[in-house]
Amino acid sequence: MKYATILLAGMMLFSCNAPAQNQNVNAEKFQQHATAPGVQILDVRTTGEYQNGHIKNALQADWLQQDQFKDRVKYLDKSKPVLVYCASGGRSGKAAQWLAQNGFQQIENLEGGFTQWK
Repeated sequence: MKYATILLAGMMLFSCNAPAQNQNVNAEKFQQHATAPGVQILDVRTTGEYQNGHIKNALQADWLQQDQFKDRVKYLDKSKPVLVYCASGGRSGKAAQWLAQNGFQQIENLEGGFTQWK
């Protein structure tokens, strides 16, 4: 009986914590979601890449510079959707995983990155 009570308590605890939604989306869906109220856009490319063109209202936080990335990301609201992109999708995929592991609830990664966006 004691085991059943502990098991039930554990199930209730974990069911209350909704898992983060982390998904890859195509450029069309990404663009549709980018205009929704409260959405945060995160560009994880280098400063030079960002300066050569970026999605409007995107926060730049270089994934390759982890101190910079973590410092800038701390200003994002974990409860609001984050749309993340890089040049081709690799860095942003890793950044999206990091965001999910660090409490962000809804993350979308742009498939094909900024290259696909253009």
